[in-house]
Amino acid sequence: MPKPEPKIKGGKKPKQAGTRYERLFTTKHGGRRVVGSGAFGLVDPALKGDIRIRIGDRDYLLEAKSLNKINGRGEKIVNFPLSFLEKITLEAQTTGDIPGLVYHPRGSREEYLVVKFEFFKELIEDYVRQIKSLQEALDDQEG
Repeated sequence: MPKPEPKIKGGKKPKQAGTRYERLFTTKHGGRRVVGSGAFGLVDPALKGDIRIRIGDRDYLLEAKSLNKINGRGEKIVNFPLSFLEKITLEAQTTGDIPGLVYHPRGSREEYLVVKFEFFKELIEDYVRQIKSLQEALDDQEG
């Protein structure tokens, strides 16, 4: 007797899975889903990206993807066109936000953020500066 097919929670179409993931992401992390970004993003700059979120003092514009691909050995692979990154980078330039691609492998709880290294480096350098500033303020209070 053959096994029944597993139920696909996000819908059978990639768009449905992506929309579901956008909702889950904003529920879990905050921010807001940009409804209509795929359909109307070309005519309305406010509808760029899939998710807009503020973390600390920075605004991010994120493209969200939830997909799985399987290679010839049956392993899940991460494979997406460079155009995903180019698109969100161009859109973020018009809004002044930091662009990123959030990738969620279907069927897992994992989430990955792909950003340009220069943005990552800048974030870490800002963090280190803030820590040093706080440490200096504490040292001044103690001394």
